[in-house]
Amino acid sequence: MWPRTLKLADGLLDGSRRALSKAITLVESKRLDHRRQGEMLVDYVVANRWRQASRKVCQRQAIGDAASGPLRRFAHSMRIGIAGPPGAGKSTFIEAFGAMITKRGMKIAVLPYDPSSTRSGGSILGDKTRMMELSRNPAAFIRPCPTSGMLGGVAQATHEAVLLCQAAGYDLVIVESVGLGQSELDIDDAADVLILMAAPAAGDGLQGVKKGIMEVADIIVVNKADGGLMPAARRTAADLKGSITFQRRKHEKWAPKVLMASATEHTGIEEVWETAESFRQTMLAGGAEAWETRLREQARRALWRNFAAQMENAARSDERLAAAAEQLEMEIAAGARAPRAGALHIVEALLGKNGAGPSANEGPSGETPDVQSTPPDRCAAI
Repeated sequence: MWPRTLKLADGLLDGSRRALSKAITLVESKRLDHRRQGEMLVDYVVANRWRQASRKVCQRQAIGDAASGPLRRFAHSMRIGIAGPPGAGKSTFIEAFGAMITKRGMKIAVLPYDPSSTRSGGSILGDKTRMMELSRNPAAFIRPCPTSGMLGGVAQATHEAVLLCQAAGYDLVIVESVGLGQSELDIDDAADVLILMAAPAAGDGLQGVKKGIMEVADIIVVNKADGGLMPAARRTAADLKGSITFQRRKHEKWAPKVLMASATEHTGIEEVWETAESFRQTMLAGGAEAWETRLREQARRALWRNFAAQMENAARSDERLAAAAEQLEMEIAAGARAPRAGALHIVEALLGKNGAGPSANEGPSGETPDVQSTPPDRCAAI
């Protein structure tokens, strides 16, 4: 680990907000040397926190006292994912929700994700402008993050960013996804409880029974339940309550709750927090093993999602594959090869398995079928 990376890690463990921001930037970087330093930094801060927490647990068992301070916060910090379609009021809700949390003497970290342009690669990162009061709160940390082209509502380094916020001593870490459709579910792997924000008149009852994000939501909040939108909010909440009864439960001991809130009028905010706490207590009541099983399943999915991304990075940065990849792209564009077969060829080349099995034009016994390997020249027939 570079000396400056070690200094950064120690500053983060001491609770430095600047060190935390720079550490998240490091783990988000696409440079290979930065990625390696980011991995070592995450391993270092997590290992140090848990080592200190283990010593604290031993002291607690010896003297009968509860662990306190940042060690307790690291061991028990809560992760809340907030998802929903564009315009549902997620950022405004977080502003009101965060103000309520900090008044209770807790520290909160917010990671709002913003989509990256498919053309320029840049992101506006403007969600913080909707949290002006919270951004000035010394008990709050807000770090807008780009998705960097990743689908699913969050980014490749979200898991690491959350771990860094926990290690810095924040009691609550909120991950706000980009505006989602129905099938972007990666945010569920970055949270202990997933809150789905819905807007009044967001659709009929059929929308509530469709598969996807509705199936993984633990709490559904109909936001903007105020003024002239109150009747529509009540109808939407009633539709959602009826719809979720037809869905298979995500957790055996918890039925998703549908609530109404207004971020601008600060109504229903505390009820959302109390319901989130109730969800967590219900899950913990099932035993530490059940909770650990959930965390392991989240870690497993995160591992293989990151593995796929790392394989793509490795293939794109391999100079030996550049010419072959360019040729494959031309063949696929010409219709001579299927994208799936081309991807398999790149994987085999990356793993050094070329020639280990039959080629794309060979049958199972090695014979070559009587099929043209390139598309016919359509112009010749004219």
